Amino acid sequence: FFFETSINHVATWRPIDVTKARIQDMRNQLLLLWLIWFAFCQEPDDKMKGVEELDSKNIKHVIDGSKHVLVEYYAPWCGHCKSLAPEYARLGELISVSEAKDSIAIAKVDAHEHRGIGSEYGITGFPTIKFFPKGSTDPEEYGGGRNLEDFVSFLRERTGFNLRVPMVPTFVTALDASNFEEAVHDPDRHVLVEFYAPWCSHCKRVAPEYEKVAQTFKNEPSVVIAKIDADHPSAQEIAKRFGVDSFPTFKFFSKDDKKPKEYDGRRTAQDVVDFINTNTGTQRLVGGLLNHEVARIAECDEAVAGFVGAGASEKDFALKKLKAMEARGIDTAIYIKFAEKMISKGDKGDEYAITEQARLQKLIRSKNSSPNKLDLFVRRRNVLVAFLLKRASPDT
Repeated sequence: FFFETSINHVATWRPIDVTKARIQDMRNQLLLLWLIWFAFCQEPDDKMKGVEELDSKNIKHVIDGSKHVLVEYYAPWCGHCKSLAPEYARLGELISVSEAKDSIAIAKVDAHEHRGIGSEYGITGFPTIKFFPKGSTDPEEYGGGRNLEDFVSFLRERTGFNLRVPMVPTFVTALDASNFEEAVHDPDRHVLVEFYAPWCSHCKRVAPEYEKVAQTFKNEPSVVIAKIDADHPSAQEIAKRFGVDSFPTFKFFSKDDKKPKEYDGRRTAQDVVDFINTNTGTQRLVGGLLNHEVARIAECDEAVAGFVGAGASEKDFALKKLKAMEARGIDTAIYIKFAEKMISKGDKGDEYAITEQARLQKLIRSKNSSPNKLDLFVRRRNVLVAFLLKRASPDT
């Protein structure tokens, strides 16, 4: 089964159509899945780097007044705890590599399993976060926001350490109520918009994949990868107008047809990139490189197939065919350039083709060149491969 987080923070089912004959079988399968899911959720959360797991044996050794301690009291089944987990993990990792690593501890305790601890510290809901300042074992209730910036700001103020959230470059365009309409109705750009909410755990999980998508198309001027906080009061009307009732929701606004198309495929970078390539005509691989089909023209490929290894007269004939295609308006420039280069080198022409292809491939793999240069190298590499292919044998 598949869960999504709805606007009112309630997990909702996506309906599945079944016949009456299968209802009982489906019930049995769903019951089994529910039992597996429930059992899984009873397991403690995955280990987080920089976040210390507390229990009845070690809690007094950590909360002993020797350092500042921030503690999350959680339950494995708690949806809000799961939403908090990515941000809390980032906090733990940030502190673990900061100058404050020996003076501030980030910790968590399963207060559902260790109910005695929960009772001792007055835990009545999950997650509850408490701060124990250095020199004290008496907690203060943390009532701030629950994103990384909020935690860091609080700890900076309470501990005196100059903590900062490192700036992470992003290629995702941030939209809001003031610029949304202009962005999605730009006649020169295809725009994919993620409608998200800051508290949504699904949105947090998809964020790294979405960033990969944005990075992939950063050099495509006609493609914009964007997001809007649809839970913000100023943007809720926009979300309602476009039928957004769960997060994240993805809407695609083509430059050719501004009626939005919902993307409901898998939320991996590969699947989203494939969707955009299909709907915009781009030819990108995840990461930003052009794919192996760019710059290739079937008619030109046929003309130069078997070029490497062919005799001088055959090469001259292939070049004439390419120039005839050029006269018909076909963009054969790269093909002609390589053909002329190989012919001019005489007996060394074939060797040039092989070494040049290897050189281009090395440059592409190194990724040390500018994006525009990389695109050029891929185009040239792709075309050169056509010269290295053998001519297809005629049917017998």
